[in-house]
Amino acid sequence: MTANQPVETSPFLVVGVDFGTTYTGVAYTLSNDPDLKSVTIIDRWPGAGTENRPKVPTEISYGPSDERRWGWQLRAGSPRYGGFKLLLDPGAGSRAYNDEHLALTLDPGNQSTQLSLHPGKSATDMVSDYLRLVHEEVMGSLQRTFPNTLNDLKIKFVITTPAMWSPAAQHNTMIAAGVAGFGSRPQDIIETVTEPEAAASYALRQCNSFSVSDSGVNVNSGWQVGKQVIMCDAGGGTVDLVSYEIDQVKPYLRVSETTRPQAKQQAVYVEQPLLTSVFFNSCGSDLGNKLIF
Repeated sequence: MTANQPVETSPFLVVGVDFGTTYTGVAYTLSNDPDLKSVTIIDRWPGAGTENRPKVPTEISYGPSDERRWGWQLRAGSPRYGGFKLLLDPGAGSRAYNDEHLALTLDPGNQSTQLSLHPGKSATDMVSDYLRLVHEEVMGSLQRTFPNTLNDLKIKFVITTPAMWSPAAQHNTMIAAGVAGFGSRPQDIIETVTEPEAAASYALRQCNSFSVSDSGVNVNSGWQVGKQVIMCDAGGGTVDLVSYEIDQVKPYLRVSETTRPQAKQQAVYVEQPLLTSVFFNSCGSDLGNKLIF
């Protein structure tokens, strides 16, 4: 993995799509801004009203005539599908995610509303349906920002995936993104990057000017070849843990994995038993069986 890599001669747009299990975020910048000083985060989404929200829920619903509502358009208590991203890799099962709740929801015979599929839809179908709605908003935002040049600008879409995504799941992600419209223009391309790689690339760049030791913070220490870094990407659907070693500092930062990525307990399922305990301790039997997450 590299950070601050040399850029192409002609500027192009880099659009990062953080396609998360619970929330999705999108940001973009021009390739001639390697220091990321002019990154724009899309924070206006359908259904959010006048509020600026840097993330949109990764949820979708289907109406009787297949009309779709998604993200902030879905109101509390309304039926919706969420977590369907994980079903792109059903072979991972509970061994990969190490969670009994996820083991149940990945079971095809389970009727969980959280990770079930809409009748007649595959996981790839549902992901492409959701990403198509995201793509429409992204292109609309880019058109407003670059009204006179967007048609001529190359766009590189970079979509995040969990660290332990299988080759089949990587392929399904690319297929779904393509069907959704990403990379549909002749000059555009799609790439994937693992979530901890994306996080590490940004964090290493931002942390390059200081380090923390027993004696405190050392300013302008910089990175050194041979140093190791542990990256923990604690997301709502997956928590990825990867360690990297710095192979090169100049002319650009290059690191390599030193251990196999590990995907462990999801934040959603860490919070669920805690909240359950808090609510039951506070409200007692008044809740009955009505507490649903």
